[in-house]
Amino acid sequence: MLNNETKGVVAAIAAFLAWGLFPVFWKSLYLIPPLELLAQRVVWSLIVICSTILFTARAKQIKQTVQSKKASPLFLLTSALIAINWFVFIWAVNNGHIVSSSLGYYINPLLNVVLGTIFLMNT
Repeated sequence: MLNNETKGVVAAIAAFLAWGLFPVFWKSLYLIPPLELLAQRVVWSLIVICSTILFTARAKQIKQTVQSKKASPLFLLTSALIAINWFVFIWAVNNGHIVSSSLGYYINPLLNVVLGTIFLMNT
């Protein structure tokens, strides 16, 4: 049985390997337009998340959150930003900008931490 620290290291290595192999996967689909790839990702993600919600006892709580007038615009905004992010990533990989997109994915979490610190520190 692995302890929590070892599980974390294994999870981190698996995540880095997956992200390292993502460009290879997307590049292999270069004949398919990036918008179509993004649409497939959205559809399959929706199926997976709906299945997950159904098999957990939190469907009522999630329904209330989604129907919230305060949360709905935020969900729409974050969904749009994630879709734009993935579209740009898929387009970049399929058009030979793999190193640039990888650098962006390296810098992005660092920028998110800085912005989170700046904007969420006083909340």
